[in-house]
Amino acid sequence: MDPRLKAVLGFVRRFWWPLSIASFLLGLAFDLRWFIKLPAAQAFARLSNTYAWKVTNYSVNYIDFGFVKRGTLGCLMRWLPPNQRFVGAIVLYLLVFLLFVALLKFRLRDLDAPYRDALTLIAIASPLGFQNLGYDFLRYDEICLVTLAVSLILVERGVCWPMPLLAAFGILTHEGFALYGVPVIVAQYLWLRPEEVHGQKLSVASTRWNDIMIAAMALVGAGIAALTAIHGRSDAVGKAFDVGVSPWTMGAVIEFHPLSLWLGAIGVSVGLLALWLVLYRSAGRKLDLSFLLLFSPLGLLALATDWARFSSLNFFATLLVVPTFLRLGGRQAPAPSTGWLLAVLALFCVPLGPIGIIDFFPYVGFMVAIKH
Repeated sequence: MDPRLKAVLGFVRRFWWPLSIASFLLGLAFDLRWFIKLPAAQAFARLSNTYAWKVTNYSVNYIDFGFVKRGTLGCLMRWLPPNQRFVGAIVLYLLVFLLFVALLKFRLRDLDAPYRDALTLIAIASPLGFQNLGYDFLRYDEICLVTLAVSLILVERGVCWPMPLLAAFGILTHEGFALYGVPVIVAQYLWLRPEEVHGQKLSVASTRWNDIMIAAMALVGAGIAALTAIHGRSDAVGKAFDVGVSPWTMGAVIEFHPLSLWLGAIGVSVGLLALWLVLYRSAGRKLDLSFLLLFSPLGLLALATDWARFSSLNFFATLLVVPTFLRLGGRQAPAPSTGWLLAVLALFCVPLGPIGIIDFFPYVGFMVAIKH
């Protein structure tokens, strides 16, 4: 490996936490770049207004509105006075971010150094990584990412009985989990189907029980996703809040996106496909049907308008399940070459910085706009 690249990866390994937090804050700072230009009173007033529609998402709950989509966190936040929910949402978001960073670090801990450090660098440097979680501040996608991480860790250890509950929690937090969470968990289970945990062989009954729980998770996930799509909207939510109610009051919206977003979505899809193919080859695996499930998150790009956001979720779903394919493959994954590492880093980390978050490709025009 090139000594300079090795030094960079060593630096990332040594300063994982501060670099992760700095990446998050970089994205957040770019989102709040107007904040420093205003007097304090105006700045905080605008801050409250800017995130008011996101705070609405923390207020919708099943107790006051019956069965609606995305009501899980609202049940938790309901016990806070309305004037404290903004602060409560900020505290919860930051704590969950730190928890997610810890879980991702835990997932990558046993990989060989080149893979572990390269994937860490991608998470820190890519506009799809921690920067996006900072830029898209107060979205509760982090909750679903934590749910996915916990689920994958449990499945690796042969603990599958919580899977239906975790799937229900994830989908009731955000219905997108049905695409980027449940199928990825199923794919990992089909590939591993753990029959031995910590050197102890599982009984046939335990293995069958795990099969049943994973099947139940898939059925529960599909059922709740369908109910959410059919019955998840509520006019009462629209009457109760002033902003941020469109997910509960509007039907499906078809939008015509600019060519740059189409190219960006295709680029992310091709990049993830190339990465998966390399990982399968590195782990000595042949393509199987579970491979197709790993691309279910790409359905988000076809069904939603927040393409940069859902590309980030696809990206993190990949990072979370990568250790399974590298650590538990049919043979030990060979050390990646310098060329491979540079290709992967270039694919996901260019352009560096939060400029890549705004849109996928019109970065030059955006920089010109800033200059003028």
